Amino acid sequence: MRQVVKHQLRRFCAKAEQAGYGSNYYENLISGAITRNHYEAFNNRSDAELGSLGRLYLYQYHVCPYSGKVRTFLDYYQIPYTLIEVQPLSKTGLPDRRAFFHKKQVPVLMCNPATANLWGKAKVLYDSNKIIATLLSHFVAMGKVLPGDYERATTPLVQAWGEWIDEKLIPHLFAAVSHHEDEQVRFFEYLGEFPKFLKAGLGKTVLPYTCVGVFQNQILQIREAHGIRDGEEFEKLKDVLSEWHEITEESFHGGAMPDLADIMCYGALKNFKRCTFFKTILADAGIKEWYDATEFIMPPESSCVTHF
Repeated sequence: MRQVVKHQLRRFCAKAEQAGYGSNYYENLISGAITRNHYEAFNNRSDAELGSLGRLYLYQYHVCPYSGKVRTFLDYYQIPYTLIEVQPLSKTGLPDRRAFFHKKQVPVLMCNPATANLWGKAKVLYDSNKIIATLLSHFVAMGKVLPGDYERATTPLVQAWGEWIDEKLIPHLFAAVSHHEDEQVRFFEYLGEFPKFLKAGLGKTVLPYTCVGVFQNQILQIREAHGIRDGEEFEKLKDVLSEWHEITEESFHGGAMPDLADIMCYGALKNFKRCTFFKTILADAGIKEWYDATEFIMPPESSCVTHF
């Protein structure tokens, strides 16, 4: 194991030097942000302040579609935020639960005013829908979100689609990932992009396969709850996505422009972009045109200012 870790670290350092960065830098392949390996959370905080909220820290797993919903919401409204990648097995990286009584799950959003000492007056939100709803009400008061957008986002119809995304779409997407072990390993390969996980002794070889084992146990519960048998994963997912296609065949759910339902659905789907079935299932379900149109409307760059 020690030899594997040393080999991975040598490869990382060589790649960093070729890219023109020192050994404590690497180019993050997920968001395109240049990230310091030994980043201290209080540095450069004034560069990404947001009114009285201060700086926003989003604790996530990159493959978590619930986290993807929040990221896409922040990107759509061009709200600056910092991503903190959490180790999915140990949950290392989450805020101290002795100070903040959040669930040991992602996403978690921490808001910290710039004038406070580190985490001195920080507030924590969890549950993707609660995070988005809370930020939305705050942003409309700040003028970041138009009152009309806020009214549409809080309608019962949009809330119903939010429940559909969480309770139906996302479980079927996970089931589709589980159809083959190679797909599952590919799903967790992003973990190798973070040197901080290598330092824990879990690199590109070990950590993804370990996560696959945990993932397989969780998938059994999802399959049973939704009646998904082996070989039915893609057909079931196609049926679910067809429900969304019926609503968005001729326009966004929001009409001429995306509304919150469009943003959340796009954010959840985008997390599975690395999967081999992704493009095919979008086309088969008839939602590729909607997906591409939403992607075109999104800002060209993420509003993530730091990712570590």
